[in-house]
Amino acid sequence: ILAEPNNQWVHFDRSLALRKLGKFDEGIEDLTKEMENNPHYKVFEERAISYRKKERYEEALLDAEKAIKIAPAGTKWLHKLKGQICSALGKQEDALESYNKELAVSDDMDSFLARADIYQSVGDHVRAARYYLEAITLGGEDISLYKKRGTCLRALGNDQEALESFDKAMLLEPSDELRSLRKELHRSLGDDSANEMDSDLYSEE
Repeated sequence: ILAEPNNQWVHFDRSLALRKLGKFDEGIEDLTKEMENNPHYKVFEERAISYRKKERYEEALLDAEKAIKIAPAGTKWLHKLKGQICSALGKQEDALESYNKELAVSDDMDSFLARADIYQSVGDHVRAARYYLEAITLGGEDISLYKKRGTCLRALGNDQEALESFDKAMLLEPSDELRSLRKELHRSLGDDSANEMDSDLYSEE
């Protein structure tokens, strides 16, 4: 800072280094100083992130909203950040609104996943299953996504599709939990013979 007194981003740059070291309070002080001469949306965004890390969610929300207000239209990540903060505050409707706005400017897997998790938490398994599928499509094969989607489909009574989702999870990472779930679904579908075949097919070597 002493070497570059005219660099308006110097406090911002140091705050990034401090955050990587886990020194969030010192980073927040630098960002607050940066705002005096450089009230750029990135500065508010970064301070919102640091406040969120410190679980100072109300302050984080204020900074996230300020960043959104002054950022260029279509800027990615900011609505996702606000959604994460709102979710931490228990403001699930506001969180969903923010994730919807994020998905309007980017196909973000994490935003689909977060939205699916919220819908699942309130018992809306139809929408949750839909958005888990979107996350799977964008993010590739992930055992947790297949398990979550399978759980939603099972809650909806769609045992066949639930079984298919658990099948894919099982192929990625066999486990006793998945074996048990699949046995129950085979039984529900009246497919006892498939239950025995399943044991041989997915047995760990």
